[in-house]
Amino acid sequence: MVAQLQKTGKGDAGIGASVAGCLPLEPAALLVARFRFALGEGLRQAFPDLPASSRALLAEASADAMARLQGCNALYHNYEHTILVTLVGQQILIGMIAEGEAVTPSDWLNTIVSLLYHDIGYVRRLCDRDGEDGLVASGIGNERVRPQEGASDASLQPFHVNRGKCYVSERYAGHPVLDVEVIRQNIERTRFPIPSDEAYLATGDWPGLVRGADLIGQLADRRYLQKLPAVFYEFEEVGFNQLLGYRTPQDLLHGYPAFFEQQVEPWLDESLAWLKVTGAGRRIVADLYRNVEEARRLSRR
Repeated sequence: MVAQLQKTGKGDAGIGASVAGCLPLEPAALLVARFRFALGEGLRQAFPDLPASSRALLAEASADAMARLQGCNALYHNYEHTILVTLVGQQILIGMIAEGEAVTPSDWLNTIVSLLYHDIGYVRRLCDRDGEDGLVASGIGNERVRPQEGASDASLQPFHVNRGKCYVSERYAGHPVLDVEVIRQNIERTRFPIPSDEAYLATGDWPGLVRGADLIGQLADRRYLQKLPAVFYEFEEVGFNQLLGYRTPQDLLHGYPAFFEQQVEPWLDESLAWLKVTGAGRRIVADLYRNVEEARRLSRR
């Protein structure tokens, strides 16, 4: 799925240098190093004349997001999920540029940073108002909430979108390159279940494409069906299973084709169109629909 991580002669040297400090070798460190290299290469190829400061900005943001998300103990919404989502978003941008769409360096950076931080709100000790007393900022004004004792970071699901917006506001306030309000709007559009308000209906604007990358990055993962137990137990912590009638992880599998067709696919038109422009994007789309058909096949057993 992730074509950006395929080896190239030039890339191998860069990857080798970037993982030299990862000994003893850890899978997470290797994956993150290759991901960050792919982001840097994507930006360089799209805008070869971009100032070094802009490349450094992306490197810093990806390092921060990955370091924080590796400390998150949510079973599913972790650094790996963010890697998949961000690479799909990058491939959407590549498709847009290939079709002659006007994508500026600012558009690219705001979009990628939005994706890097779209689920950062699951991380504790993140916002200025997160305390050592166990209280965490809800992301709304000065409100703080106390997660249930013993709960995992997945318990922050009801607050994670607002917490993510809070964090980018605190970290990047007054930034000379990034548009914090654009990033906040992009993160807001990833709210799920998708609200029925008119503000959430557009699918082809920047927030809509960020949401498309979020959904596709998750559901086109070739290992997504294997990860459904992790999704199930995150749902269990926040009461979604009871609300949706799921009793076991197998119920998620059985319900997945209908869930995709009714609650996900209608929001993907423009994102899928841009992905289909490139070979790498078409492979992502193929994986997305392969998972749906595989879930349907397994459900018939």
